[in-house]
Amino acid sequence: TNGYGRGALASRLITGGSIVAPVPVLPLPRDELKFLRLKEWKKVDAFRKRSVNEAADGKIDGEGDELPLPPNMEWRQQLLLNYCYGHEQSSVLLFPYGLFVNYINHAPSSSESSDGPVANVKLQWSERLMNSTTTSNNFDLRSLTPSQLWDQSTRLEGLILELVALRDIQPDEEILLDYGSIWSEAWKEHSDQYPDSILKLADDHTLEKEFSPAYIMDDAVTNLRTAEEQAQFPYPENVFTACFHRYENE
Repeated sequence: TNGYGRGALASRLITGGSIVAPVPVLPLPRDELKFLRLKEWKKVDAFRKRSVNEAADGKIDGEGDELPLPPNMEWRQQLLLNYCYGHEQSSVLLFPYGLFVNYINHAPSSSESSDGPVANVKLQWSERLMNSTTTSNNFDLRSLTPSQLWDQSTRLEGLILELVALRDIQPDEEILLDYGSIWSEAWKEHSDQYPDSILKLADDHTLEKEFSPAYIMDDAVTNLRTAEEQAQFPYPENVFTACFHRYENE
């Protein structure tokens, strides 16, 4: 919907100022969403060894704990980043995991910046729910530093936002949230570049090797390939397999 595919629609009248949905969020370290492919890691290892040999003190210059990369190489970002909230200068991201929350698409807050629909919900901290979880945890997670958040003794559940209707939302009307100007600019840049990159791949006949949409892989691959099968029939480079484990704190 609204040009983005899936979306969230109101099933009944939602009056302005009412809570549309709770949005529990899980804090994540931003650095953990960065990755490199295997071939790139081999280049990084070779670059590090070469840099150490060339350095007079045997050390590699870098910014803090940041691993230096070879020239013209940048960290890749996991797709999960697209679904997280956070400030661009913060080392902490907030991943929303409430039901249907990730179906809510973007729209600007003002009609002055777009000819299409405008946002009809906003995000805010759920003081009522946060107060109850603060009491059970004996502290407010929002008061912790990043290092305290990542401490293994910290229970990370309990951060809760909520979507609030900015006006009356009619039945079958799409629920829209303003993702912010940084997201809008990044989306525009991606939209402008994406057709050209796809055409380039199609021209040199590497499109089928470079990209396999996840929804096609879901339909085509009913069983995950074993390590032996992947050695003979590897997945495309853009496809990664991972395990999802559901657990409960005792």
